[in-house]
Amino acid sequence: MELVTLYKRVVGLDVHQAKITACAILEDESGEVTVELALGAHQN
Repeated sequence: MELVTLYKRVVGLDVHQAKITACAILEDESGEVTVELALGAHQN
């Protein structure tokens, strides 16, 4: 079974009581993939 790309840009969020994590996976026109990770503190 072959995997097929459905989306060229996706983002996932992981939300907890004390912190939020975001991960973005981006593919450009040439097929190069970039992964970006951002961490943040949750403010009450």
